[in-house]
Amino acid sequence: MNSKFINNLVTGVYGKGKILLQPFAFKDEEHGLIEIPAGFITDGASIPRFGWSIINVSPFSSTVIYAAVVHDWLYATHKLSRRKADKVFYRAMKSQGYLTNFQINVMYR
Repeated sequence: MNSKFINNLVTGVYGKGKILLQPFAFKDEEHGLIEIPAGFITDGASIPRFGWSIINVSPFSSTVIYAAVVHDWLYATHKLSRRKADKVFYRAMKSQGYLTNFQINVMYR
């Protein structure tokens, strides 16, 4: 089984973050279906500002925001350990196919 996003992410601006305007889901090859409800607020990927230009990704870049929402949800709800949530984040980034291995490894570490 491969990890994959089930639907498109629909967000609105909420302060410095984004709020989910509809439910969002990711099917992880190890942990199954991860559902994030509408109303969840994310601060995007946790990338230090100096790193944005190094890996050409910012916290709300379309290339990483899907995976960041899943990761933020898992951290916020403690549904998985941090280590397992980080591995889901890794698989989510890989499943989109937009990021290079270098970019993924920098964000995963």
